[in-house]
Amino acid sequence: MCFVGREKEVRKLTKALEGGRHVIVTGPYGIGRTRMIRQIAEAGRRERRFIFVDFSKTPGEVCEKLLSAFRPKAPFCRTVRSARYRIGRNLLAGMSLPGGSKPAIVLDNIGRLTRQKLSFLRELNLENRYLFIAIVESFLPERSFFLLRAFLFPSETITLRHLTVQDARGYFQCVARKHRLSLMNHDLTLLAEASGGYPLGMRETAQRLVKRNEGEADRFSPEEGAHTWESI
Repeated sequence: MCFVGREKEVRKLTKALEGGRHVIVTGPYGIGRTRMIRQIAEAGRRERRFIFVDFSKTPGEVCEKLLSAFRPKAPFCRTVRSARYRIGRNLLAGMSLPGGSKPAIVLDNIGRLTRQKLSFLRELNLENRYLFIAIVESFLPERSFFLLRAFLFPSETITLRHLTVQDARGYFQCVARKHRLSLMNHDLTLLAEASGGYPLGMRETAQRLVKRNEGEADRFSPEEGAHTWESI
């Protein structure tokens, strides 16, 4: 996996977690918010557990996802949905966790906050058993963003912006090396400048380059070149 840049943001996020503060990550779609956190989770999985949940789902669905992660062998309560959610929330709030660093619950896709979701965050935060990393969509209303900061106090806000040309060049250099692409230095620079440092655009460009390279290789060896985009 080619991951470049974000050294400053990674240090800031890691320091916040080590200091017991929640983190709110903002930035436009495709800027690499979730990817950065997954990189941190992979690098620090021995020190801290990271659990990713889609916070566009209902609080009940989020509860079940978290309970499945923390208690994979425990059967779910067969009660009505509202009662099951309350039971699940209480179980999470009173969860007996192993010693060491607090688990980090990554709340992805926060584009809308309901009263129930805010209540869910408040209840879990009051117990002081977890750290939260909230990945906020750019269209989240300002009032909701203010409430999120209040309910996740204390927290650190990190805003991701486009990568520098140097970092973008490093990304294409990594892709070229990994997939044996014949790119000259000036090619790397042109690709980096054309991308504008936008991670999603960089990824899509890399996909096209690899696909074209595989197509050319298939003329000589049809068996070669089964790459997946997840590895770029």
